[in-house]
Amino acid sequence: MEVPPGTPREDLALKLFYYATSSDADENTVLVSTIAGKTRKFTAQHWWHPRTQRQLDIFYATEPRPEYPYPSYVVVNVAGQIDVIEHRKHREQNRDPSRALFWMTTDAAILREAREKAQPDE
Repeated sequence: MEVPPGTPREDLALKLFYYATSSDADENTVLVSTIAGKTRKFTAQHWWHPRTQRQLDIFYATEPRPEYPYPSYVVVNVAGQIDVIEHRKHREQNRDPSRALFWMTTDAAILREAREKAQPDE
């Protein structure tokens, strides 16, 4: 979904929803975005960000279990465009239902790592 050039940021509102299946299907994520009342659906692949995968490997191998590792990151690939969804600890989320429950990360290092390893482990 493209925004017309010169559109002021304050004139934009974006709603993004994502649904991930538990299947091993190639296209296993649906992203739904709405800008200015126009809705568009995208299918995508998703996988754990390498940093999160390392943290989860330790988490599941440790007894007793430590606190779940947050923030956690999910890499999404929509038609070759790689981006990263960030999930924060429950108490750090704004629980107002009109506000975000996940974010598109702006951390340059997280994005770079995701793009360097642009495919999930087989």
